[in-house]
Amino acid sequence: MPQLMRGGGWHRQQQASALFSASDETMQQMQQMRQPRAPGTVVTVTGTALLATVAGLLVARRFRGLCVMRAATVGEPLVGLVGGLLSSSCCAIQLLLNLVSVSCAGFAALDFFRMPFTCLTFGLLGWRRMSAYLAGGPLLTMQSLVIFITSLTLTLMPSMVRASNERSRTSNIGSGSLPKVQFLVQGMNCLGCASGFKRDLLQRDGVGDVVVEWESAERATVTVTGTATSSEHLSTQMKEICEARQYRLRAIGLHVRGGAQTSWTTATAAKSSALFVLSGLAEIGGGWLVWRHVREGASWMHGAAGALALALYGFIVTQQPPAAGEAFGRLDAAYGGVFIAMSFAWGRFVEGVHLDAGDKIGAALCLAGVVVIMGWRRS
Repeated sequence: MPQLMRGGGWHRQQQASALFSASDETMQQMQQMRQPRAPGTVVTVTGTALLATVAGLLVARRFRGLCVMRAATVGEPLVGLVGGLLSSSCCAIQLLLNLVSVSCAGFAALDFFRMPFTCLTFGLLGWRRMSAYLAGGPLLTMQSLVIFITSLTLTLMPSMVRASNERSRTSNIGSGSLPKVQFLVQGMNCLGCASGFKRDLLQRDGVGDVVVEWESAERATVTVTGTATSSEHLSTQMKEICEARQYRLRAIGLHVRGGAQTSWTTATAAKSSALFVLSGLAEIGGGWLVWRHVREGASWMHGAAGALALALYGFIVTQQPPAAGEAFGRLDAAYGGVFIAMSFAWGRFVEGVHLDAGDKIGAALCLAGVVVIMGWRRS
């Protein structure tokens, strides 16, 4: 097994020979060490939040007297903000700390409680809404909608950060023309730290792309692609930045080559379809709220909620599985077909617009186009 790289004192030639001594068998062993990730995708977290909200509504309706009596004791904005931060393991705070060069604050200790905090937060939000409704107020207000979207955005932030960390900027990942080296980094405590690590490494000379797959403090896989430099240079850059951050570095392999496009499975097709629907709800709903604010004179909170929903849409798109492809233009074109069909559905069920045969046939053709684009076999 390659030995851990600690403090300074390595000459570049010694460093290169040690890093590149990892055999194929070693690479396979290290890959087998990687454990499945805990549930935390956009679909999982969003579904949990919606179910918890519905549960809160039902509980409040069942225990009506208690809810009305204690409705004023729960501050909705406070629940949404604090609950959203706790549900994300304070990921937003760690990202802000990274901007001022503050190291990990230890928020990763909250990762185990993410799902319980999510259920509690959105359950309380649903309970509060039903309590207000039973007390004679409206069930849904613009303020409560903004609070819900803000809380959901905070809760989804770890998934968004993970997608950003694992997103490759290389347009042709299958090309063997660029040097590419893969490492195992130990001591990286959270996704926020992984994000800061990627940002700092991308600023180094000769580093063209970085993909950080963080799983735990003892297991973060970093793939570094050079612009035209040697693999030895990339290894030197990795060693220097890991020493500065007091991380432990171990070489897994070198000259990692991009594989073929991941094939579709039932699970990936279901995930991609669910993400398309979530993207459509965020974009159409956000655009509708902005429309109401600008064109119909609704309050500024409509515009603010719409802007948040549109920003959330931008992050949801990045969660598409590898089988959907790496080209944004093609993926967005396929999503366009789903968007058209969902826009017709929104007009029918939200605005009461009558759909004629042309609308229905056109929507069906768009969905058929989505199937062709996403299912077409490509090299």
